[in-house]
Amino acid sequence: MQALPLRLYQNEDMIEAKKIYKNYGDLSVLKGVDFIVNKKEIVTIIGKSGAGKSTFLHILGTLDFPDKGEIWYEGEKIDFSKEKNLSDLRNQKIGFVFQFHHLLNEFTALENVCIPAMIAGNMSDENMKRKAKEYLYYLGLKDRISHKPTQLSGGEAQRVAIARAMINQPKVILADEPTGNLDKTNSEEMHRLFIKMRDDFDQSFIIVTHNLELASLSDRTVKMEDGNIID
Repeated sequence: MQALPLRLYQNEDMIEAKKIYKNYGDLSVLKGVDFIVNKKEIVTIIGKSGAGKSTFLHILGTLDFPDKGEIWYEGEKIDFSKEKNLSDLRNQKIGFVFQFHHLLNEFTALENVCIPAMIAGNMSDENMKRKAKEYLYYLGLKDRISHKPTQLSGGEAQRVAIARAMINQPKVILADEPTGNLDKTNSEEMHRLFIKMRDDFDQSFIIVTHNLELASLSDRTVKMEDGNIID
């Protein structure tokens, strides 16, 4: 039997998934997943490879579509048929961090962070650069803002990716194995950083991870197995 999602408290600032199904041909990847994340909450999703974790995260972020089921964001149902609305949601209200930083090598750290704000078009150039610098300074990268990705360490590049995810001040950050490509020291630093950001910015995180230490520090951990949340 699938475990019911835990409601810590009712709040419009949350993502809620209802009975999410996803198939790829004859392969059933998600089998009716229910899930809720609340404001200022770090939720980790654990499970073996092939359990459906990344697919589910991509659907929560509208990077992929469910075959059946509903996603609600801040009390409003997402219409997956309206790509413009989905694009605006992804760019303005949801931040993404992946295992690999996916920074553009031809741009500096500052320029990489500014890209989502440039796409959104809701800030002046001056305000955009000011805010990007604020996040880079906050993440300990004050002396690296003019460096290009090839001049950064793995941990530094991932922090630039986090600043990029934060530039449009999203309510929720979705992270897929964010420490999977980092050594133990940088992973531990990233764990502390997520907790600090939750406290400083009232930030919510949904993190897919195999790192049990990171899971142990989260507010709540759910386990996926065979396309369902079981714990």
